[in-house]
This record gives sequence, structure tokens and C-alpha cells, in this order.
Amino acid sequence: MSVYQNPKRLAALKDAFKKAGKKLDIGKSRVRFRTLDDLPLHSIGAAVAGVPVDRFSEFVEKSRRNRKK
Repeated sequence: MSVYQNPKRLAALKDAFKKAGKKLDIGKSRVRFRTLDDLPLHSIGAAVAGVPVDRFSEFVEKSRRNRKK
């Protein structure tokens, strides 16, 4: 689901946070926040829903294969 590796999704998430007046604190594998009020939940849901389960599974499997080398 990494929006970090998908420039369009990352831009959409940044834009959603900006429009909501919230600060985006993002790392390679996480969005950091203190309370749910710090998140534009609709945008987070859209980011999660934007990746089909089978594609997410492929991404996870590929990342695990790369670690074993």
C-alpha cells in the first residue's frame, strides 16, 4: 500500500492533509499521529482502499523475498 512509492497517491495524500489543515508526518511505512483528530480519515481510507488486496499481497511477498537475499 505504500503511498511513499507511488507519487500520485503520495501527492493526493499530501493534498488531502493540506486541505484538511492537518500536518502530514510520514515515513516509509507509516503515517505518524497522536490522535485520530490529527488524521483526515476519509483520505486515509481512500489510500487504503486504493490498493486491491491481491496487489498488496504481491507487494508484501516481494518485499519479504528481497530481505532474504
